Formats: sequence, structure tokens, C-alpha cells
Amino acid sequence: MQNLKPKTYNLKPNKGFTLIEILIVVGIIGILSSVILVGLNSSRSRARDSRRITDLRQTQQGLELYYTKSGEYPDTSSWANLQTELEGASIGVRKVPEETLTGHDPYEYAGDGQNYVLKAYLEDPSENLTKDSITGFSIDGVGCDEDEDEAFCVAS
Repeated sequence: MQNLKPKTYNLKPNKGFTLIEILIVVGIIGILSSVILVGLNSSRSRARDSRRITDLRQTQQGLELYYTKSGEYPDTSSWANLQTELEGASIGVRKVPEETLTGHDPYEYAGDGQNYVLKAYLEDPSENLTKDSITGFSIDGVGCDEDEDEAFCVAS
């Protein structure tokens, strides 16, 4: 005899996600990641600006070492010549920073033997970063004017 049991059906719901649920999750992740990336970009530009200011301060220390050894600052109006002078002066300076920012020249330097000006352009100038910038002092056209907010200068 045949088994005459009634046929049973599996009434358990299917496991998994629907296409709509997956699209909603992907959309939420996309929105959150774009918000985070916008915040990171401004932090990155501020970090690069802080690095530029630190580079100028370190170059300033190298210039003071150069002055102590030779009695004068390098007499040039070129960042490349400044790099050559400091790296070849046997004062412990191995590498002078080199960096370019789109739309501007690299770091700028001008010196006349007894004074100098170092200048860097900032991407995101803020009061915190530019409060120590020297204004109203220039040599051979290198310097920061009071109305020039996007630059940071140090001078002797």
C-alpha cells in the first residue's frame, strides 16, 4: 500500500534581503561616507597648511644656523638657491622642504645678507594658523601684505 499522508508544505519564510532593503542600506552608507569625506577634506587641507608652517619654521632654524656659521643669510631671491645653500653649508641641514600648491609658486624666499623673508601659501587660512604671520615686511617682492590672507610669512 501506498503512503497516503497528506503532502505538507514548508511554511517557513525565505531567509535573505529584498532588493529594496539592500538599496536602502547602500544609499544610507553612501550618504554617511560623503558626509565623512567632506569633513576629512577640510581637515586634510588644514593639516597640509600646518605642515607648510612647520616647514617654514624648520627652514628658519636652518637659516639661523647658516647665519651663525657664515655671519650672513643667503643673498638670493630663489627657493632653489636657498635649498642649495643650506644643504651644502655643512650645518646639518640635509633637505629643505620642496612643495608646490596648485595656482601658486612653491615656497618663496628672499634674503639680502642681513635679513630674509620666507613665505608659503595656505589652502585654508584661518585665524589659528596665520596669527603668527609677519605682515608689512618684504625683500625683493617677497613678503606678506596685510590684505593677503592666504599666505604665511616669517622674517628675520
